[in-house]
Amino acid sequence: MTSKKTAASLSASSRFLTTTGWLRKLSSLLIKLPSRIVVIVLDIYRMSFGISFGGQCRFYPSCSTYARRAFLKNGVLLGGTKILWRLVRCNPFNPGGVDEP
Repeated sequence: MTSKKTAASLSASSRFLTTTGWLRKLSSLLIKLPSRIVVIVLDIYRMSFGISFGGQCRFYPSCSTYARRAFLKNGVLLGGTKILWRLVRCNPFNPGGVDEP
């Protein structure tokens, strides 16, 4: 009788683990979704307008590449903050240089 009870409890616990694994994957996807959307918009900008306006950035990597890396690495809030700070520093009084997110 105990082996049936143990098997039933193991089956229930394995279902719980697969359910929580699925929920964990879903929550991870939902957390990353806003930054993925922003990256898609940035890629569209780079393919359309970036070609016309590119090559003038005083920093390396360019601002759009920096934004893409920052959003993928840090998410929307922290990545957005880093991008805003980068754009504030992009002025004639800043010498530029290498700036990684």
